[in-house]
Amino acid sequence: MERERGFTIIETMIALVILTIVVMGSGRVVGTFLHSVSTSSTKTVATEVATAQLEQIRADPVYPIATAAGTITGFPGYPSMKRVTSFNRLGGPTYAVRDYTVITIRVSEPTMRDTVNVTAVVAKP
Repeated sequence: MERERGFTIIETMIALVILTIVVMGSGRVVGTFLHSVSTSSTKTVATEVATAQLEQIRADPVYPIATAAGTITGFPGYPSMKRVTSFNRLGGPTYAVRDYTVITIRVSEPTMRDTVNVTAVVAKP
């Protein structure tokens, strides 16, 4: 009696179960990877938005607090991204030697877990 070549139905079913488990595991890894890439690119844009604001403030030697402070919502490609710029001036006439301003820029977006914070200290010009 010769054994016929080929797979039995049980061998085929076991192979299909193993293949299904591998494909489902791969799908989860790919989904997590795509989410991480999306989040990291959003965080990169948020960092660029904060850095650009800080550079613009530093470019003006008087750094007009009244016009630069405040909240702006919506940036190209990110309509719900929000940037908050705040100034905290320390010093003044009695502390002329220590007259400086702390500039804090916070950028948030609903898809990011964390807020991007950029802080700089600028001495009085």
